[in-house]
Amino acid sequence: MYNLPIERQYLLGPGILLAVLAVIFFTPLNGIFEFDRAAIESGQYWQLFTSQFTHSNLAHLLLNALGVVFIWSLHGEYTNAQRYLFNIMLLSIVTGTAIYLLSPSIHYYTGLSGVLHGVIIWGTLKDIKLGRKDGWLLLIGVIGKLSWEQIHGASDSIASLIESSVATDAHLFGAVAGCVLFLMFDLRKKPT
Repeated sequence: MYNLPIERQYLLGPGILLAVLAVIFFTPLNGIFEFDRAAIESGQYWQLFTSQFTHSNLAHLLLNALGVVFIWSLHGEYTNAQRYLFNIMLLSIVTGTAIYLLSPSIHYYTGLSGVLHGVIIWGTLKDIKLGRKDGWLLLIGVIGKLSWEQIHGASDSIASLIESSVATDAHLFGAVAGCVLFLMFDLRKKPT
């Protein structure tokens, strides 16, 4: 039987993240924090980080909130609140910076999906390290999804739902960042 990680130490990080997403979306911060290449080039470098927490519409916010809950249900027991929020912040900075440096065609960007790809890759690698065979299946599935997106592009129905183009490069950059995060901080640690 599968047990959800419902202890306070496992709920606090995702709970704080969901609260931050809601506060930003329902206030003028959403527009101020989004990735705007021209604004970044004029010195608003903080948007590289903050844009990960903005959303194009309510459906976009809800999809990413569901992603947070889904990934928590799979890998929530691997982090406490401090480590979870550290991972989110680091993945946000790396994903936003990678979009800026490696995807010059992206002029505007909102959403947490790149970071979520990093979180799920990180958790999947933890699964594998702990000897969970389902970790390999999830890793193959995520790599397959990323490959499909890089070759065929994003789903038109998702783009229509969120009323914005889907930045598949952000998904790839987040996933790579999640892998690097695992290699830097978790590969040599003994499993608990």
